Amino acid sequence: MKKLSLALLILSTFSAIAQAESSVTMYGRIDLGLAKANNLALQEKANHPSYIGFKGMEDLGSGLSANFWLETGLEADTGSATAANFWNRDAAVGLVGEFGTVKLGTVKALLKSTEARVDPFSAEGAIGNDYNKYLLRAGNKIGQSRVSNAVTYISSNVAGFVFSGQAILSETNGVGSGMSLLTTYDNGPYSAQIGYEKPVVASTVPARPSMYSIGGGYKLGSDLKFTGVYTHGDTRTTTLASATGGVLKGFLVGATYRVGGGDAKAVFVQQRNAVYNTLQEVGLGYDYGMSKRTTLYGYAGTGRNRFTDATFKSTSHYQVGITHYF
Repeated sequence: MKKLSLALLILSTFSAIAQAESSVTMYGRIDLGLAKANNLALQEKANHPSYIGFKGMEDLGSGLSANFWLETGLEADTGSATAANFWNRDAAVGLVGEFGTVKLGTVKALLKSTEARVDPFSAEGAIGNDYNKYLLRAGNKIGQSRVSNAVTYISSNVAGFVFSGQAILSETNGVGSGMSLLTTYDNGPYSAQIGYEKPVVASTVPARPSMYSIGGGYKLGSDLKFTGVYTHGDTRTTTLASATGGVLKGFLVGATYRVGGGDAKAVFVQQRNAVYNTLQEVGLGYDYGMSKRTTLYGYAGTGRNRFTDATFKSTSHYQVGITHYF
């Protein structure tokens, strides 16, 4: 009996050590609400994309760990996937240490990762992702949301600065590879960012499109924060009579104010090329945190976009919803 007890004690000890050295976490976000836009019927619709993911790490010793990330998007109202690829948001493995983080695989594009730093509506906008997603991706013709076949490096924090680089391999002869560079700064009430991106392009594209963005924020006291960002995307096309041609310049200004146990927020977004206002949005909203994981929100906004020559769309949008993280 004593030998059995000793064996169980040894096994439980090794089990505890293994759990301390290696771990897997499931996480996610479910968002859904009721939305009304123009003369459309009442919809059950998300404002913030829902997703489910897994991440894990193994302690390799000497401050080094191996990590993985797997994340997929879903439509909470129907349960369907948001893309044909199952792990459509993240599918990466890497190493983390004092030097920073190195990832291989499908990850968020670096400029896309900065949207939530400057948009009070967490990169989705008051009207929803159909509008705001275009600002830092210049009409969806230059910048990218997720990138596959990528090698990503993110440095450790150095006096408030974090330096990142991303190489996106085309893996196809005659197709140019892509790259991104990003620097962020956070120190007390100040934040700043500057980034540059060249996407993977097909061999038929005569010139390499590119874009850069610069922005930041300032927190006034403990309750009020102002943010802003400017983007400049060059499609390297001369078709200026197109809403997605030529040079696309855009900016966003936003504010968040802590009041009544929640956050009141406002945003103004505009993007244009030499001929068209391709994107405009004004939004107001309020987030009320019921807990650390659950938030109720109410948003209202109006916007205009023109992303093709034949289509000009104006939208007034009202939505109430709930977001839960797990």
